[in-house]
Amino acid sequence: MKKIKITFQSGKSLFVHLNEDSRTAREIYKMLPFKSEAVHSRWSGREINAELPIDQKIPPEDQTIYTSLGEVCYWSNWRRGENEEQKHVIAIYYGAEMTRSKCGEEPVNVIGRVKECDIETLTELGEMIWLKGAQKMYMERA
Repeated sequence: MKKIKITFQSGKSLFVHLNEDSRTAREIYKMLPFKSEAVHSRWSGREINAELPIDQKIPPEDQTIYTSLGEVCYWSNWRRGENEEQKHVIAIYYGAEMTRSKCGEEPVNVIGRVKECDIETLTELGEMIWLKGAQKMYMERA
């Protein structure tokens, strides 16, 4: 099972087990490492996310709008307008949520899960980013 490590500016880290059957997870793993900035997304509730600096379009795969504590998902604005720029985002949920935005429901590709021993750290990071603002982050193969 492939893993990634996500390290935040605060010094806290999370390890993520990727879904072996997910094409999306395999594609993202091949593109690592990434630097980005984690922000809070109150549209979908207890979620932190970061834009991925990639140009490749990743198609929808086994999508859901219901996420669970610790799930790591890939989102793109698949329904974007003709003049909108393509966006690629990794979303990490520190609570069970329904994925949505100002446009309504926003399906995501679930690509992995934060290791059980890192769930408390994930919750701390989510609350910190919500209350204190963005954190730089680095994603790499573990």
